Amino acid sequence: METRTYSRHTKETQVEVTFGEPVPGRRPDEGIATSWSFLDHMLTAMAFHGVLGLVVQAAGDVANGYHHLAEDTGYSMGRAVAEVVGEGRGVRRFGEATIPMDEALTQVVLDLGGRPGAFLAPAETAERLRTASENGDALAEFFIGFARGATCTLHLRFLAGNSPHHQWEAAFKAFGLALREALGPRTQAAGAVGTAEISSTKGLLRG
Repeated sequence: METRTYSRHTKETQVEVTFGEPVPGRRPDEGIATSWSFLDHMLTAMAFHGVLGLVVQAAGDVANGYHHLAEDTGYSMGRAVAEVVGEGRGVRRFGEATIPMDEALTQVVLDLGGRPGAFLAPAETAERLRTASENGDALAEFFIGFARGATCTLHLRFLAGNSPHHQWEAAFKAFGLALREALGPRTQAAGAVGTAEISSTKGLLRG
């Protein structure tokens, strides 16, 4: 996997993300500073369990809540991932992981195939997690922003749980594992030779 950096600077937020293989000897929490300690914790868990190299420096109008910060961090990370994927040659494309955390069970399914959309289900659970606090809404916007930036399909399913903390943390851990799987090498067809294939029957991952 290559490493790519994406920067986004608006009147609301300033975000820089570097994404790729982990740097030997660097702890997952090194270089992750988003101005929101809980998001730092979630991204650290995501990077650690997905064995991903992630550096995030983000700041913004957090006095008004974390919505913009989380959305733009997710979007910027998605853009960095999209640049790592490139045309998608040799990339598996699909990834899935289901993670428990005590009573919580959360699943993430990804398709890096260029069709942007984030779908949180069941609807009543997603709504409860969004409205339980302003922070819950911001965390949902992180995944929505990522799907838009990476032009990927992301399904996030809250299968069980009572604690929002456990449900969101399981989601970020599952996200890291699913992303690592989707970015892994595509298995070549028997007898295939030469350049790695693009994981699409139309021969084009995006467009």
